[in-house]
Amino acid sequence: MMLRSGLFIISCFLLVGCVNKNFGGFDPNLEWSIRGKISVSSSEFARVYNFSVFNKNEANEIVVSSLFGIELYRVALLPSGISVEDSLFNSYKSQSKELNDTFENNLRFIWRWLPRWVAGQDQFGEPLEMFSEADGWSIEFSDFNGISPRVIALDKRGLRAKIRISHFENLI
Repeated sequence: MMLRSGLFIISCFLLVGCVNKNFGGFDPNLEWSIRGKISVSSSEFARVYNFSVFNKNEANEIVVSSLFGIELYRVALLPSGISVEDSLFNSYKSQSKELNDTFENNLRFIWRWLPRWVAGQDQFGEPLEMFSEADGWSIEFSDFNGISPRVIALDKRGLRAKIRISHFENLI
């Protein structure tokens, strides 16, 4: 009887240790980090990257790296605009103001909603539908892990991005 009780308690501890921390308790209103892969494609190019997104102490930062883990870009979302540096610490310079505005608007849209999507919520805090549209983007959610999608597919006028979430957590 003691042996069964001991094995039961050990099994419970092992099960608790194996629980997926991503499954419960992610709050998009707190400080957070999200990691994964993103494939971006258009008629002109197609690329796959690793990414890490951080919202900590009101610092909004995205780190983009190659599939081998080499950091390529560091993007900071500032109240006055966007700062992009490459791995050689060169500042991003675009060809036109329109390109900057389009890039910034799309990046801010994804930044604003990504933590909600990861939490499995729409803009009203309700559970996500499989498909939605917002700000000119078609958004499809798939491969759900409980209430959270692990894959988010975005499409806007030929620009496609597929985000695969591998890890997310609140930074408390």
